[in-house]
Amino acid sequence: MIRISALTILLTAAVLAQEPCQVTRPTATFEIPRVSGDPTLNTDPASEVWRHASVTAMSKDCSKQIDYPALRSEVRGFWTNTHLYLLFSCPYKELNLFLPAMGGGPRNKLWDRDVVEMFLGDDWDNIRHYREFEIAPTGDWIDLAIDLDHQSYDHSWRSGWTTAARIDEGKRIWYAAARIPLSAVSSSTVKPGTKWRANLYRIEGLGADPQRHFLCWQPTCVVNRDPNHVPENFATLLFTASDEVRAGRRRFETLCGGCHGADGMGGERAPAIGAGERGRLRSESAVRELIRTGIPDAGMPPFRLAEPDLTEIVSFVRSRVTPARDNPPPGDAQAGEAFFFGTGRCAECHAISGRGGLAGPDLSNAGADLSLAEMEQSLLNPQARRKQGYQVVSVKLRSGGTIRGFLRNESLYDCQVQGFDGRIHLLRAHEVANIERDATSYMPALKAEPADVQNLLAYLASPHTGWPEHLAEVGPGALAWEQIAQPRPGEWPTYHGQLGGNRYTTLDQITPRNIGQLAPRWIFPIPEARHLEVTPVVVDGVMYITNVNACWALDAATGREIWHYQRPRSHGLAGDAAGGINRGVAVLGDRVFMVTDNARLLALHRLTGALLWDIQIADAAENYGATSAPLVVRNLVLSGTSGGDEGIRGFVAAYDAATGKRAWRFWIVPAPGEPAAATWVGHAIEHGCASAWLTGTYDVETDTIFWPTGNPCPDFNGDERKGDNLYSDSVVALDPATGNLKWHYQFTPHDLHDWDSAETPMVVNASYGGVERKLLLQGNRNGFFYVLDRTNGRFLNASPFVHALTWASGIGKDGRPMLLPDSEPTPAGTRTCPSMDGASNWMSTAFDPSHKLFYLMALEKCNVFSKSAPVWKAGESYYGGGAREVRGETPRQYLRALDLETGKIVWEIAQTGESESWGGLLATATGLLFYCDDAGAFAAVDSATGAPLWHMQLNARWKASPMTYLARGKQFVAVAAGSNVVAFRLPE
Repeated sequence: MIRISALTILLTAAVLAQEPCQVTRPTATFEIPRVSGDPTLNTDPASEVWRHASVTAMSKDCSKQIDYPALRSEVRGFWTNTHLYLLFSCPYKELNLFLPAMGGGPRNKLWDRDVVEMFLGDDWDNIRHYREFEIAPTGDWIDLAIDLDHQSYDHSWRSGWTTAARIDEGKRIWYAAARIPLSAVSSSTVKPGTKWRANLYRIEGLGADPQRHFLCWQPTCVVNRDPNHVPENFATLLFTASDEVRAGRRRFETLCGGCHGADGMGGERAPAIGAGERGRLRSESAVRELIRTGIPDAGMPPFRLAEPDLTEIVSFVRSRVTPARDNPPPGDAQAGEAFFFGTGRCAECHAISGRGGLAGPDLSNAGADLSLAEMEQSLLNPQARRKQGYQVVSVKLRSGGTIRGFLRNESLYDCQVQGFDGRIHLLRAHEVANIERDATSYMPALKAEPADVQNLLAYLASPHTGWPEHLAEVGPGALAWEQIAQPRPGEWPTYHGQLGGNRYTTLDQITPRNIGQLAPRWIFPIPEARHLEVTPVVVDGVMYITNVNACWALDAATGREIWHYQRPRSHGLAGDAAGGINRGVAVLGDRVFMVTDNARLLALHRLTGALLWDIQIADAAENYGATSAPLVVRNLVLSGTSGGDEGIRGFVAAYDAATGKRAWRFWIVPAPGEPAAATWVGHAIEHGCASAWLTGTYDVETDTIFWPTGNPCPDFNGDERKGDNLYSDSVVALDPATGNLKWHYQFTPHDLHDWDSAETPMVVNASYGGVERKLLLQGNRNGFFYVLDRTNGRFLNASPFVHALTWASGIGKDGRPMLLPDSEPTPAGTRTCPSMDGASNWMSTAFDPSHKLFYLMALEKCNVFSKSAPVWKAGESYYGGGAREVRGETPRQYLRALDLETGKIVWEIAQTGESESWGGLLATATGLLFYCDDAGAFAAVDSATGAPLWHMQLNARWKASPMTYLARGKQFVAVAAGSNVVAFRLPE
């Protein structure tokens, strides 16, 4: 008989006095192997069904470190291509059940009696969404979809799972088994290396019984809430390859080892597996066919093998040639991690996810880059697999002294050495007397117990998530904040060269007298790039350039690559991010910062390109992306996002440069209830856009960040956003320490023409109106050149810099536009100037303090603007209308110089192209102005008069802006042209 009563266990006073456990992050991982087929579920742990299952156990209370060995419950698990299998074995003294049983059907509040629970989820970003499964000894069950954001515990959505349960009264153990469709938990394909969030529980005792026991596989440490719904303390369910690999290795040694070697890495009579056409071994069916038919011409006979022998050998062969992450080896990855950072001393030279040393190759992606065989060989015989660029050399210099380190690159003309002193040494052939090359690998062969080796392989093969909260102090050659705030001569350490945004240089080697001799010195092509938008950054003789999700470090004097970081482009993005745009990097200390197309911010190591941390700025699934260079201010890295026509909620945020932890975030679109929300009347505020997509500027003197903001949405229909729509089309002045708003100025209230203010807000000190002032200058997309007092945002003046301007007669003394009638979009269409492209746009501007001239590219163009009913959809633009060309009108682009005091055009150069140049400007103290000609040439004019001085036809469709720097004492001018970065210099 089964007695229905509470289980009583006497606890000593010492046990009752134990403190609650402290769990700050998941500590448990359950690795489950893949099993072929789809077996029928049963509850016998000794049966063939569970023969290959992994086993874990739970015996501790969820909230206290109290162990109940008499209740130690085992959990077995494995997976197939379609299902997850779990079996609980639960010892008991007395059972507490809901009777009568419902015959294996759903039962509400099952958790008030004896039950096992499985909480599973695949979303590591929104941890409050997951599935809950429960099974009682009687076979009754619960199947729920949980959404804690809305306190939803959905009983109606069924997973299609299968359950089984039985009670063994003789052994006093009850069993519960589950066969859960993988698709019920995750819409993504589950494969070896997939990680789900999970927790497993066993509840024993009545709900109100003080002796009720709540056992957890992963401690939850709850406070005043139901201990099972604690998603932040879920642990990891890791899907691995089967144990067939181990069995296959043994069979391979017997059948194939005599030729191919016992480990498949080559023997006396046959090469390593995959040494030739590795691709043909990636398919399981191809490997099976190869084993069955052999390669007679090469001396390999056919093998007629029965199952499971054939399956096991196939698994082993594929483990030799496929990435280890696709077929994770058995082993304890957590123990492997402890070995890597502990007694194995691997972290002294290698880093994973920002932790460890940087002398050797970064191993964060080893599981994706290497097969299991290659990883084994790298550990056990590193001399046979020395990574290119890591040969140890001693370079003797003609000037005296020796540099010892890794030879990263070498040619007849130069070499690059990553010194053991923590610096990169860029050497020319004539500087080198001799190079002594070590014959052996710098890394010694691993000498460890077999279990440690297996665990280490499991760790290296597993995907790595999370980043250290604290990184080691920066190494030699780190770039101090002061060197960014006040750049050293010849350095270009930020997107604009200087934080204030003025592309003006005091370098004086290139002048109007010698510019005729200017010629390309080197060209660096970017693979698969069409129209680069990057501005190079140069520090310590190294240039950093980007394309979408990729960064290169180059010798700034020769263009020779030092290192390269890249990740695949994202799919399913919306707007500009889908176009593969990236405008550059920021640098600080020993780090290089860049954004990715799917709105992530990365920190790379300047010396090696190793990834130090990777954090999410915003959710790409909500139409966010990122395209522009970050901005560094003191110890913070700032970035906004793209998505300004796709219905996002714009913001600019600051992150700690050391860890990536967000310090603050300023929302461009206010939340309902905030004061600025009163400027949004209607429903459009829900998808108001106003993205902060272009790099901002910073003023050291007033300690203020100036960030330009984008247009409101829907772009062309303002019916559901009546009002000024703050802080769209504005510049916001922010406190860098807190992100608090100091002041704002809105250039185009209630914008209906997509005239975002993502043009550079330039910091300038100059005499204005007879008074020395701290100014902020901008040539706005709406056609007006603005002069503001940057200490308080006071409007000083605005002047039109284009003639095609029909929407406003001017800007009043109050700083607001004086609107003209008949300029708003209509269903039929209204001709309005400037066009949607704007009178100018994001391309760089420049200011020459000696001439007090402001330079910009201006576009004389109009559009017909129409409006329609807007509908916001994820993955689509949110225009609410459109803009089309005006028939019979030909747009034209101009290079213009504006007088600071009056705003009037002093000189201009009409372009002869198709008005498609998005190239910027660079002014020099020697009287030059470099610009990107609309007909495809890179050119320079006299900055005072506009007189042409030099050009070189590059046939470029410009999307980038020029910069200048010193390398080895020589001045260069560089610009991204099409898919190339071109660096110009005077001859020796």
